[in-house]
Amino acid sequence: MKVVAFNGSSRKDGNTAILLNYVLDELKKEEIETEFIQLSGETLSGCIACYRCAENKDQRCAVVKDKVNEYIGKMQGSQGVLLAVANLCLGHDSQYESPHRAEFDRLS
Repeated sequence: MKVVAFNGSSRKDGNTAILLNYVLDELKKEEIETEFIQLSGETLSGCIACYRCAENKDQRCAVVKDKVNEYIGKMQGSQGVLLAVANLCLGHDSQYESPHRAEFDRLS
């Protein structure tokens, strides 16, 4: 079994990362393979609504200039996926909206 965790907080070693690592440490105690992916510092674009993913039916995004397809593959190869972002980053009208919110939309 494998679980992959994505940290969407802009603070690389902030509270969101601490909490994700806490969960991953508990999974490791149960001998579950884990992977932690830090999105801070990554340049990933949001969905452009081209719908090629639906047309091609290959579960791949048509935008290939970033790591989203790699991350989709990691999600598909896992039995569990954790997506985390700091609470202060949620909401469309928040001045603190996470730069990774669009990426999470595209990954889901």
